[in-house]
Amino acid sequence: MRSARSIAPSSPPRGPRRLMPRLSAAAKPPAVALLLLAAVLGLALADHSVRPARAAAEADVTFPVTRGTLVTDKGRFRLFLELAVTSAQRAHGLMFRRSLPANFGMLFDFGVTDSVAMWMKNTYIPLDMLFFDERGRVVGMIADAEPLSEKVLSPGVPARAVLELPAGSIARYGVRLGDRLEHPIFGG
Repeated sequence: MRSARSIAPSSPPRGPRRLMPRLSAAAKPPAVALLLLAAVLGLALADHSVRPARAAAEADVTFPVTRGTLVTDKGRFRLFLELAVTSAQRAHGLMFRRSLPANFGMLFDFGVTDSVAMWMKNTYIPLDMLFFDERGRVVGMIADAEPLSEKVLSPGVPARAVLELPAGSIARYGVRLGDRLEHPIFGG
């Protein structure tokens, strides 16, 4: 007569099933090292596959460069202006820039005259802001806006467009209320 242990069971064994064979004591250190290496590589690849919001925003937003002329009592000043007309362009603006040449700026065109507010979030350079009506006349100014500030900046009057220039531009060009910007968005 056979013992009960030597007879193969007719039903599957009870309890958890092993999908992998047990590792011998000698095989455990290399297996643990491989698992750690896989985890480290996985984290490294995950870090490179998810771009930071800043890099994604910079890669996806481009600005056409136009020419404009700022007309003040001091003279006529030709400027290179990046034009921000879409909501994505206006939302991105000059964020993450580290410099802006003296004769360059960004012109935000809102298309209609309305209440306008700006901020300096993620903007590393101090800026002057000029606010224009639908005819291109200066209706408001903010000098030397503080970099990285989330303070809301508004001239307190409706505006159609905003021109951001390097800080000191208002003084350099002698800008006053009523001066104008000649640019195609204003019909000139």
